[in-house]
Amino acid sequence: MTVVYRLDRRPERTSAAFTDVDSAWYEVVGAGYGILGIAFIAAGFARARNVQRAIDEGGYAPLPAMLSIALGVAGVILACATILLVVL
Repeated sequence: MTVVYRLDRRPERTSAAFTDVDSAWYEVVGAGYGILGIAFIAAGFARARNVQRAIDEGGYAPLPAMLSIALGVAGVILACATILLVVL
């Protein structure tokens, strides 16, 4: 693939260059993956803190069901959006 550099816009490096899909959708989905990654990191740090606190107190720290559901649903939505972008 030849990348053409223009002064007025960024080069097309994704499959958006080969399809009729606006590249803004790729940017939205990419940003979504970035946000999901940050959410996983934040949840991991919070989980580690809660587990350590529970261990120190001799208890158990269950993972909140809503957290796992929310992260899972967000991942499925992003995966479906990616599939749609690639297939269409």
